[in-house]
Amino acid sequence: CRSLLRQLLDKLEENNKCRPTDEDSDTEAMLDIICKSLKQDKCLIVFDRTELLEKSDESEELPMILSTLLYETKQTKVIITARSALGQPSIGGQVEHPYPLGPLTFANTVKLFANLCPHLHTPSERGLLSKTLVNEEDQEDLLPGARTINERTNMIFSQIGNGIPAKIEKAAYCISREDLTKLQQY
Repeated sequence: CRSLLRQLLDKLEENNKCRPTDEDSDTEAMLDIICKSLKQDKCLIVFDRTELLEKSDESEELPMILSTLLYETKQTKVIITARSALGQPSIGGQVEHPYPLGPLTFANTVKLFANLCPHLHTPSERGLLSKTLVNEEDQEDLLPGARTINERTNMIFSQIGNGIPAKIEKAAYCISREDLTKLQQY
């Protein structure tokens, strides 16, 4: 949680919403500065992939941080991405509204993969991969496991994460240049 607050504080400093702070500031001090900086401002804060905190010592701090943030700032909205809901009945006087999301379509899976793959350096390279892999109109809006998915699309889907963003990210960062070349030849 400390790293989440540090990133948020850095963004506030970058946008001149607060003065630079000491890198060694504790969680409470950072949260106090953040709340004071956002007290009158309308903002949306996104905490992404908070499931990574689940096994850390700081995982218990997230509900307390959210509660303080929501109580102390009246026009702040928070979006949390995670694999499961927090399960808190009320946080800072607000009720959690989980929105379960399904997998991405084939076309969106390829786009995300192309944007994350370190072997693709330019927008034209990423666009070319998308055009090469998503070359059948009837396949682009399909989800993994769809009845009408063809063998080629299914094979590409399985190699680049099956529409699950965390798996797509892992596939993009782990694929070798050689395997990327093979993928483009399907």
